[in-house]
Amino acid sequence: MSVSAEQATKELRMASRMWFVAAAVAATAMTARAEPAPDECARRLALAKVWLEVKVAHPAVVRGQVHLDAAMPAVIAKVDAATTKEAYAAAIKELLAPLRDPVTFVEDAAGAPTPPRITAGWIEHPTPKIAVVTALALATEARGKRGELVAKLPAELEGAEVVVVDLRAPGMEGLVANLGYPLQAALPHADKGLIVREVVHHGYRTQDNVSSGGYGSGLFERAEAPPQGGGKARHVVFVADNHAAIPKLALMSCRTGSWRTSGWRR
Repeated sequence: MSVSAEQATKELRMASRMWFVAAAVAATAMTARAEPAPDECARRLALAKVWLEVKVAHPAVVRGQVHLDAAMPAVIAKVDAATTKEAYAAAIKELLAPLRDPVTFVEDAAGAPTPPRITAGWIEHPTPKIAVVTALALATEARGKRGELVAKLPAELEGAEVVVVDLRAPGMEGLVANLGYPLQAALPHADKGLIVREVVHHGYRTQDNVSSGGYGSGLFERAEAPPQGGGKARHVVFVADNHAAIPKLALMSCRTGSWRTSGWRR
């Protein structure tokens, strides 16, 4: 089959355009993968914050099982040399690797989910026996108004047998973490509390952990009794994601046997 010169020219132009588009897409992908790292001062400051937080708060370090200081010179050099976010993150991961802790990891803050558009109300009752609490619905309320609405939560949940609590509320973690106090009035008494772990500091921790001034840090554990509930709710569902604050009451609900079900949805 013969092809005219005009047809061949059209096909060549189309192929050229397709190659150009493919090349542009590939270049865009490479640019996205090679996103530049923050400036050197910002990188060093962030590294120092991570090092300090892990050194004084992570159980493995506080107990002396892991020593971060030995790895710091190599990590600092890699952080200084990093020109992309990937290289920068890899250096921080190297610092955290000895912890062998799956819940201590590097996460790109730019990848955090944007707050969803909420059309639900603060408290809704799809049926008389079901109550749905949406924390993010309070985002548009003034701080004083938020407190008033949260204080009315026990009365709003009275009579509900199923309570669904959506904890996903970016920027409102403090409010979400304290939701357990008003929620406990709607739930029956929990039969198991929590073991709360805290790091307590006296003064500033020294470099060599030797001091004559009474300074020191310690890891303490204390038992926190379950709340005295008196509500009728028997089914509780907490909806969370990787960024949600978790009230202590929600953690207790995972351990108690007095509530029929307690679940998580992510």
